[in-house]
Amino acid sequence: MSLVDTGVRAPTRPPAVTVLAWPAEADRAALLKAVGQARLLLVAADADPPEERDDMTDWVRLPVSHRDVMARVDALGRRGRPAPPWGDDDDVLRLGHRWAAL
Repeated sequence: MSLVDTGVRAPTRPPAVTVLAWPAEADRAALLKAVGQARLLLVAADADPPEERDDMTDWVRLPVSHRDVMARVDALGRRGRPAPPWGDDDDVLRLGHRWAAL
Protein backbone atom coordinates (compact mmCIF):
# COMPACT_ATOMS: atom_id res chain seq x y z
CA MET A 1 0.00 0.00 0.00
CA SER A 2 1.38 3.40 -0.89
CA LEU A 3 0.37 6.81 0.42
CA VAL A 4 0.21 9.70 -2.00
CA ASP A 5 1.12 13.15 -0.73
CA THR A 6 -1.32 15.60 -2.29
CA GLY A 7 0.25 18.58 -0.56
CA VAL A 8 -3.06 19.28 1.19
CA ARG A 9 -2.84 19.26 4.97
CA ALA A 10 -5.75 18.92 7.34
CA PRO A 11 -5.82 21.62 9.98
CA THR A 12 -4.27 20.42 13.24
CA ARG A 13 -5.21 23.48 15.28
CA PRO A 14 -8.78 24.03 16.41
CA PRO A 15 -10.43 27.21 15.19
CA ALA A 16 -10.33 30.11 17.64
CA VAL A 17 -14.05 30.77 17.07
CA THR A 18 -16.79 28.43 15.91
CA VAL A 19 -19.64 29.98 13.88
CA LEU A 20 -23.02 28.32 14.45
CA ALA A 21 -26.59 28.73 13.22
CA TRP A 22 -28.99 29.62 16.07
CA PRO A 23 -31.25 27.98 17.13
CA ALA A 24 -30.59 25.11 14.71
CA GLU A 25 -27.22 24.29 16.31
CA ALA A 26 -28.16 25.09 19.93
CA ASP A 27 -27.08 21.63 21.16
CA ARG A 28 -23.66 21.96 19.55
CA ALA A 29 -23.31 25.49 20.98
CA ALA A 30 -23.95 24.08 24.47
CA LEU A 31 -21.27 21.40 23.99
CA LEU A 32 -18.73 23.96 22.80
CA LYS A 33 -19.59 26.24 25.72
CA ALA A 34 -18.85 23.38 28.12
CA VAL A 35 -15.29 23.10 26.79
CA GLY A 36 -14.70 26.86 26.67
CA GLN A 37 -14.75 27.25 22.89
CA ALA A 38 -15.59 30.74 21.59
CA ARG A 39 -18.82 30.83 19.60
CA LEU A 40 -20.47 33.28 17.20
CA LEU A 41 -24.16 32.53 16.81
CA LEU A 42 -25.91 33.50 13.57
CA VAL A 43 -29.47 34.06 14.82
CA ALA A 44 -32.24 33.27 12.35
CA ALA A 45 -34.30 36.33 11.38
CA ASP A 46 -37.41 34.90 13.05
CA ALA A 47 -35.71 33.52 16.18
CA ASP A 48 -34.98 34.96 19.60
CA PRO A 49 -31.29 35.31 20.50
CA PRO A 50 -29.96 33.07 23.27
CA GLU A 51 -30.84 34.20 26.79
CA GLU A 52 -27.64 32.88 28.37
CA ARG A 53 -24.55 34.93 27.63
CA ASP A 54 -20.88 34.63 28.51
CA ASP A 55 -17.58 36.23 27.46
CA MET A 56 -16.95 33.51 24.88
CA THR A 57 -20.24 33.99 23.01
CA ASP A 58 -21.49 36.69 20.65
CA TRP A 59 -24.44 36.70 18.28
CA VAL A 60 -25.68 38.59 15.25
CA ARG A 61 -29.06 38.42 13.52
CA LEU A 62 -29.31 37.24 9.92
CA PRO A 63 -29.01 38.55 7.29
CA VAL A 64 -25.53 39.85 8.05
CA SER A 65 -22.61 40.87 5.88
CA HIS A 66 -19.45 38.78 5.70
CA ARG A 67 -17.53 41.84 6.89
CA ASP A 68 -19.62 42.06 10.09
CA VAL A 69 -19.23 38.33 10.77
CA MET A 70 -15.46 38.56 10.37
CA ALA A 71 -15.29 41.59 12.71
CA ARG A 72 -17.16 39.68 15.43
CA VAL A 73 -15.06 36.54 14.90
CA ASP A 74 -11.92 38.65 15.26
CA ALA A 75 -13.21 40.31 18.46
CA LEU A 76 -14.18 36.94 19.98
CA GLY A 77 -10.83 35.44 19.05
CA ARG A 78 -9.02 38.18 20.99
CA ARG A 79 -10.83 37.63 24.29
CA GLY A 80 -11.04 34.80 26.73
CA ARG A 81 -8.57 32.08 27.45
CA PRO A 82 -5.49 31.44 25.38
CA ALA A 83 -5.76 28.72 22.77
CA PRO A 84 -4.91 25.23 24.00
CA PRO A 85 -1.62 23.65 22.98
CA TRP A 86 -1.61 21.96 19.57
CA GLY A 87 0.65 19.72 17.54
CA ASP A 88 1.69 20.46 13.98
CA ASP A 89 2.78 18.28 11.06
CA ASP A 90 6.45 18.61 12.08
CA ASP A 91 5.86 16.93 15.48
CA VAL A 92 6.16 20.21 17.34
CA LEU A 93 3.91 21.01 20.31
CA ARG A 94 2.95 24.70 20.28
CA LEU A 95 1.44 26.97 22.91
CA GLY A 96 1.26 30.62 21.91
CA HIS A 97 4.77 31.61 20.80
CA ARG A 98 6.40 28.75 22.74
CA TRP A 99 7.14 25.30 21.30
CA ALA A 100 8.69 21.95 22.12
CA ALA A 101 9.88 19.24 19.74
CA LEU A 102 8.18 15.89 20.26
